[in-house]
Amino acid sequence: MKSQTALVSILFGVAMTFACSDASTRGAAPLGPSWEEARADATTTSIDGIEIRYRRSPRADAPSVVLFGPYPQSIRAWDSAWSALAGRYDLLAMDLPGFGLSDGSPETMSPSAAARVALRVADHFGIDRFHVVGPDVGAPVALWLAANHADRILSANVFDGPGYFPPAMEPQLDRLVHSGLYRWMAGHVVAGAAMDQFFEIATETGYAVAEPSAAARAEYYAITHDPRAHRLSLAFLASYETELTTLGGLLPEISTPVLVTWGREDAFVLPENAERLHELLPSSELVLFDDAGHYSHEDAGDRYVDVLTSWIDGGYVAAAAARADVAQGLGRE
Repeated sequence: MKSQTALVSILFGVAMTFACSDASTRGAAPLGPSWEEARADATTTSIDGIEIRYRRSPRADAPSVVLFGPYPQSIRAWDSAWSALAGRYDLLAMDLPGFGLSDGSPETMSPSAAARVALRVADHFGIDRFHVVGPDVGAPVALWLAANHADRILSANVFDGPGYFPPAMEPQLDRLVHSGLYRWMAGHVVAGAAMDQFFEIATETGYAVAEPSAAARAEYYAITHDPRAHRLSLAFLASYETELTTLGGLLPEISTPVLVTWGREDAFVLPENAERLHELLPSSELVLFDDAGHYSHEDAGDRYVDVLTSWIDGGYVAAAAARADVAQGLGRE
């Protein structure tokens, strides 16, 4: 009887946690297109039977850069930086499988599986070696690539996403990572309220100063309020305990240079993750942006673009050389 009462108490607590955001949008008319409607206007390509949404700006004889989209947003998060980056680099952006406007399946919802798909997308576009940029859920995917495919990855930039287990996260997000019951409730019992909260993160609380465009807001609504996409994203979080534990053990062995950037005001994946990643990665640089939240590259704007371009244009080589000098010095002792 006591265990039954405790379970009811837990279920009630989970429901109440999400329900606080429910009143503003439940029962109201949709604020944007459906996922299918938004997808109809997106550019996609089929990779092993999976429709992957992408944006491409080829540039001959320039370094190749592959950008992932953050969660619960999409590659529209790169709109403000696109012109600056496309003017210098051979650019490809993609929504990872099951995120943004890319299709997915339960089998693709883990950092290692997403990394395999990302490599297939790069192959599809004839991109051999490249710099990879992974925000949010893209961070462990980028780190997985750096750890397991050093022959393909020139450098990585990761920010505002986890790279080891357990990551330091906002309490509700932390519960979604750690509790299967909490994920089930968020995916089924209080799914509408959970979707509303993710939309709020994508358009308001994830920012410190920037604001997404009207077109981005409409797309993020479609993404966050699609039931299947919502449940797939929760499946990705479910993979974290196993996958991030493995990835965390690989970090000290990664030889690929990694630029760790972060928003000092990231309230969801806390800045202490950036500091810990910098400590664990042998060849890394750390930049924290003031007045920047979870979507720090948008909040930081030109500051972020300057840091990234400086890194790609030679900073990553210097970081690798500095690591080699340190290793050589230690070898003499």
